[in-house]
Amino acid sequence: LGSAQRRVRPVEPNQPATMGGALGIPEMPMDDINRIAKEVLDTFVPLYVKSYAILLMQKLKDEADPGTPIPYQLRTPPTPAEPLHEGWMTKLGAVKQNWKRRYFVATNEADNFRVYYFAKEEEKSDPSRKKGEIQPCGYKVKELTKDEEKEEFGEFAFTLKPYGRRRQWYIRADNAEDLKTWTGVFGYACQQARAPLNPDPVMSGAFMRAYTMTRWRLGVWGWYSYDRTEEELLSQMIVDRCESDCMGPVYAKIPGGRMERKIRKQVQDMLDQTVGAATGSVWKATVSGIESKKDEVEGAAKASLGALFEKQAELKNKVKEAILGAVQPPLEELTKPIMTPICNCLMGPLVAAYKELMTSYHERMTEIISKGVKEEDLIDFVRDIRYWWGVMRPALRQIYKAFREGYDDDEPESAKVSFKIKVNIGDIVDMLHGVSAWQVEWDFEKSLRKTMGKAIFTFASELEETKADPTATLNETMKKFMHDAKLIVLEAVSEIFRLVLKPVFIKQTSKALDPILEPLDSMIPDPMKMFLDISKMANDLMGELLDEVINGAVTAGSPEALSMLDSLPSELGFA
Repeated sequence: LGSAQRRVRPVEPNQPATMGGALGIPEMPMDDINRIAKEVLDTFVPLYVKSYAILLMQKLKDEADPGTPIPYQLRTPPTPAEPLHEGWMTKLGAVKQNWKRRYFVATNEADNFRVYYFAKEEEKSDPSRKKGEIQPCGYKVKELTKDEEKEEFGEFAFTLKPYGRRRQWYIRADNAEDLKTWTGVFGYACQQARAPLNPDPVMSGAFMRAYTMTRWRLGVWGWYSYDRTEEELLSQMIVDRCESDCMGPVYAKIPGGRMERKIRKQVQDMLDQTVGAATGSVWKATVSGIESKKDEVEGAAKASLGALFEKQAELKNKVKEAILGAVQPPLEELTKPIMTPICNCLMGPLVAAYKELMTSYHERMTEIISKGVKEEDLIDFVRDIRYWWGVMRPALRQIYKAFREGYDDDEPESAKVSFKIKVNIGDIVDMLHGVSAWQVEWDFEKSLRKTMGKAIFTFASELEETKADPTATLNETMKKFMHDAKLIVLEAVSEIFRLVLKPVFIKQTSKALDPILEPLDSMIPDPMKMFLDISKMANDLMGELLDEVINGAVTAGSPEALSMLDSLPSELGFA
C-alpha cells in the first residue's frame, strides 16, 4: 500500500478554457483552484490509504472478538427486495429539456432504493436495459404547487431537489392519485437510501474516516452528510473551499441584468468540471492502487494478527496514561453543566414517540386479528409504515413537534401521551454544534419505522412457528416491543450526544495532544506502521471517555421518562 500511495500523488487539475471576457464571464482563478485542490487531495489520499489498513485490522479484530451486541428481543426481518412501486410517468430530460414517457420502477432496500426508468414496461426485469436511474440519497421531494410551475411543468408534476449542486429532476404523474403515491414513494426512498459508497465496508469506512480527518485537519468544521459517491463528495469538498476562498471576486465581476443568473451558472459549471476532472483521476488511481494490494495486505495482517493485537494493547495503555490528564478537564467543562438538563429535554419526546408507536401497532394488529390474520393484511401494514400519514403519524408527530419549531398540524393530542414539549430539540442540537437537526430527526424517524417493521415480522414469524393464539402472540410481541423501545431510546439519546459533543471535544483537545502523542508514534515498529495509528488510538480513547460520561448521564436521567411506557400493559391489555 505504501508503494500504491506514492504512485497516486494528487495531480494538478486540467485547465479548461476560462472563457474570460466571453459573454461577460470573468477569468477563473485557476492558480487558486489548483492550490486548493492539491491541498485537499494531498491531505486526503495518504489518510485514505492508511485508513484502509487500520480499518482492515479493526475488521479482523472484530471477527476474532465480536463483543456483546445490544440485547434486542424483536426479530430483524430479511432485507426487503420487492419493488416499492412501479408505473408510467413522464420525465424532463437533462440535456435536450424535452419530456419523455418512461416506465419507472422504485426498488427497495436490497437495491438501496434506486429508481430505474425504462422505455418499455417489458424491459423492467433487466436493469441493464434501463434508460437511466435516480439515486435518491441526498434529495428531497417537492410538489409543484404554484400556478406558474404547474403551467410550465404540468398539473401533476413534482421535483426531486438535491442538497448541493446536482441534477434537479422534474417528473410528471398522470393524475392526482398517482402524484400522491409517487411523491410518497420518492419521499420514503430519499429518506431511507444510503449514500452510494463502495459496498466493501472497509473501503467505505476508510473513505469516511479519511474524509472526516481531512475536514478536521483543514479546519473545516460543521455539519456534513454522505449523500453521493466518494468521488462526488471529494469534489464537493474542494468546490466548497474554492467558493469560500477564491470565487467571491469572480462572482462580484459578473454583470447584473437578465444574464446574471445564466452567467453565474456557467461559472459554477466550469468550477465543478475543473475540480471534477482532477478529483476523478486521483480517486480512480487511489482505489485502483488499494484494490491491487488488497489480498496481499490482508494476508500480511492475518499472518501477524497476534503480534499486532499485543502491540496495540500495549500502545493503547501508554496513550491513555499520556493523554488522560490533558483531556479530562476539557471533557468535564464541556459536559458537566449541560448533560443532565439536556438529557431530560431529549428523553421525553422520544419516549412519547415510542408510546404512540406501540399504541398504533397494537390497534392495527388487533384489527388484523379480529378479521382473521391474513398475509395480505400484514403486507399492507408493512407498506403503510413507509409514509408519514396513517399508522405512523401519531409517533412521527411527537418527533416533528420536538424538532421543528412551531410545528402544529391541528390534530388533537393522544390521551395516552401526556408529555408536553418544553424545549425544541432542534434548537439544542444547533446550539451545541453544527450538526443538522434535520439529520438527527431523520435518523430517529428511521428508527421508528425500522422498529415497527421488526414488530410486524416478529408477530408473523412467531405465529407461524408456534401456531399459538394470535392474541397471545401479540401480547408476547408487545412485551418485546416495550423492552426494545427502552433500549432504543437510551441509544438514540446517547447517539445525539455523540454527534454534537465528539467533534467539539476533539477540536478542543487535538492541538494540545499533538506534542504528547508524537513521541509515542516512534514506538510503533516499521512493519506495523501501516496498521497501527497513535492518533486513532487517542481518538478512540477520547470516544470511550465521552461514552462513559454520556452513558452515566443518560442512565441517570432515564427512569422518569421511560416510566411513561410502564402504563402501556394495563392500558392496552398485554400485561
